[in-house]
Amino acid sequence: MDDETVFSRTGMHVMHGCLIVSIQSELHDEAAHQVQKDVLSRVHESGAKGVILDLSTVEIMDSYIARLFADTSRITSILGARTVLVGIRPAVAIALTDLDLSLTDIRTAVTLEHAFQLLEPFIWPGAAATTSADNEAMSCDNLDSSNEDRQTFDLDRERENADLNDVLNYEH
Repeated sequence: MDDETVFSRTGMHVMHGCLIVSIQSELHDEAAHQVQKDVLSRVHESGAKGVILDLSTVEIMDSYIARLFADTSRITSILGARTVLVGIRPAVAIALTDLDLSLTDIRTAVTLEHAFQLLEPFIWPGAAATTSADNEAMSCDNLDSSNEDRQTFDLDRERENADLNDVLNYEH
């Protein structure tokens, strides 16, 4: 399988300082290695502070590919980005446990929304201190520019999540 084919089956999109990578097919060793290279390159070029690797379509993962994703997470950390693996299927989780790999430092999430919540403090510093309940309790007259930026971010994220779901559900 050539690099062009691998890239066409891996959707990458930068949104709000976060690189979202959707794996669209089963990966063999060479393809997984190419995905790693592409992710690291895009993080470096874009300055993304978060990386979401969507593995929801991956049904089988061997020890090499699992280690590759774990290494990708560690390397992106060195580059200044946090990584979350999202959508790991139960069968894959069981297989990873059976392989007895040390993945304790790898962040995981069940959904894309949960992954964004985990990354939010890194891609939008100060956001964790302001909850939606705090925003609702404040009157429009009392909003400072930080909260206005936060609300704009939330609205933009909702719109882009809808667009992103279209990207992630796109079948090649």
